Amino acid sequence: MISAVARAKVLLGSDQPERAMDLLGVAAKQGDPEALEMLAEMALNGKVVVRDLALSRNLYARAMQAGSASAATAYRAFVANGTGGPADWREALRLLDEAAPNDPQAEEDRVIIAEMELGPDGGPCGMFENESLSRFPDIRLFPRLFSQMECDFLIHRSRPLLHPSVVVELLLDLSGDPEQRQLTQRGQVADPEVVAQGSVHLVGGIDVAVRHPPAQRLRGHVD
Repeated sequence: MISAVARAKVLLGSDQPERAMDLLGVAAKQGDPEALEMLAEMALNGKVVVRDLALSRNLYARAMQAGSASAATAYRAFVANGTGGPADWREALRLLDEAAPNDPQAEEDRVIIAEMELGPDGGPCGMFENESLSRFPDIRLFPRLFSQMECDFLIHRSRPLLHPSVVVELLLDLSGDPEQRQLTQRGQVADPEVVAQGSVHLVGGIDVAVRHPPAQRLRGHVD
């Protein structure tokens, strides 16, 4: 059976937001954790509905109570940093300790937090050691802002979210018969017919007017 969330996504994709919201609303009232979490995400990012952080926090809490581990992670973050309501570091830690035995990610969070020197509100206990590189503008170097353990943790968590950038370049082949092209100074194309045909391309500051445009091709490379 197709889930309410899957059907709602189809409706949203076919420009039927009202029907999608009605479907999610019914499922949420029945305690569907996926529907509750999807509504929480909508309230968080302001897509389809008006952005409402307090509502998002409430929906994440309900989705967590319905059994969603990912919603629990989001709700803990809201409680820890005060999104959509008051910050409560101790409650966030309690929720983390409660989730850790059955959630490997929560256990990783618990271990890394335990190694940090944090105050009762979750903030650092003191100032980080830093070196002034410039007064105007104020530029400072923090040589030990993160421990090696924290760096490894951040790399591990962020790696699945990062992808190589793909750059697509439009290549214009100008190797044809010289009589089939005209090079003119920028903004001084002599043949109005060529301009009217929309066959003018800017290459290295020179307009290249191609009487018979050659085939264009795309080349992608990964950076």
